[in-house]
Amino acid sequence: MAEHFWSDNPCVPGWTDKIGSWWNGTEPSLLCKTRHTIPFAPVKGFVCRFATEQDATLISAFWTRYFLQSNVCRCIVPPEHIQTSIREKRWEIFIVEHTLTKGLVGTAVRRWISNLHVKGVVFEKAGMVDYFCVHPEFQKQGIGRWLLATLHNTAPVPMPPHLILWEGVQIKLPPMVTNLYWVKQRPKLYPIAQAQAKERIPCILVTNPTHQKTIWNTAVKGRDIWSEVGSLREVQIFQLPAGYVIVWDTFHRSLKNEAIGIVMSGNAIAIDQLSLVGPFGVLLSAGCPEGSQGWTRDSMFQLVCYNLSSNFLSHDFPVLCL
Repeated sequence: MAEHFWSDNPCVPGWTDKIGSWWNGTEPSLLCKTRHTIPFAPVKGFVCRFATEQDATLISAFWTRYFLQSNVCRCIVPPEHIQTSIREKRWEIFIVEHTLTKGLVGTAVRRWISNLHVKGVVFEKAGMVDYFCVHPEFQKQGIGRWLLATLHNTAPVPMPPHLILWEGVQIKLPPMVTNLYWVKQRPKLYPIAQAQAKERIPCILVTNPTHQKTIWNTAVKGRDIWSEVGSLREVQIFQLPAGYVIVWDTFHRSLKNEAIGIVMSGNAIAIDQLSLVGPFGVLLSAGCPEGSQGWTRDSMFQLVCYNLSSNFLSHDFPVLCL
């Protein structure tokens, strides 16, 4: 992930900083509060710019083809979702395109999060970097660093903390959260049995804002990292007979076109019920939900912070309002 971007960068927390903060018991805080510009070299023949709503279809197709190098799933973000996210200023999308052909070769998204809570410390505004993608034929040419430097250089001053979710483990950077994904496939049932299950187990999408807020506030109690509830667009709250389950729609789909969601909160029985009758054919969870059945180990992940010191290590998947 643009290795040189992280070298000698005052906004990158190192292991020495983390151990020192832990030893001294200091609270999470910004690492750099003044303007610090990251140098970069534009790649000849290309331009980096903010994406507009008119770019949504091209971006969606680019992500479907290149964002995931996987033989088990793909990324399908509807263009309408991209358009709305840009219009409502929830996403800042940076794209690198060919000057003449206008073909995309790279993207990076900054999601804006309101009121990020980190171990009792509240940041009014925070960013989350997502959809960092460089066309395979144009990697190792400086486009990744160009995108990350642009994200950095266009942030407000002082720069809010930024979070980055990585698959696998990057030992060069100390994580805030690390855990193992577990995966659960929808149980295979005959159509008649599936229909009977849906009649027996109602699955209701909670849309009332007041009800959402009450459920959300209950779910975040005792969490290390979370954000206050707002307008839920990618995160959905489901009411099952056994309780509520909060799921992040990843916009990833299996090769069988099954929706893949990450369980952010919920008890084991309610999660099992959602798996049976909910809209997600595949569920992921940070750790295996105790008492839930049918889960298998998948892969490691970690959440790292940028321009934010932290002196703890959590295993909770953050409950963020996305």
